[in-house]
Amino acid sequence: MVNWDRHKQPQYDPPSWIEWQPSKPFRYLFMIFLVLFILPGLFGLILTPFGVIVNILFVDWFMYKRETSFINYD
Repeated sequence: MVNWDRHKQPQYDPPSWIEWQPSKPFRYLFMIFLVLFILPGLFGLILTPFGVIVNILFVDWFMYKRETSFINYD
């Protein structure tokens, strides 16, 4: 059935990247730990401080985009 009053329903705005909080914090922390310590350790690498900051920002942005893309905005 078509919802003709769809435009009257309140629209959901996703939170900005700075305001976003992960819905599963333990999974988020595990992914950060995995990317920063376990994966480089498997390849025999050690990240520099700049590399750690860039990786944290990249993983955080990636998880933000993945989580907010699956929210039903209707």
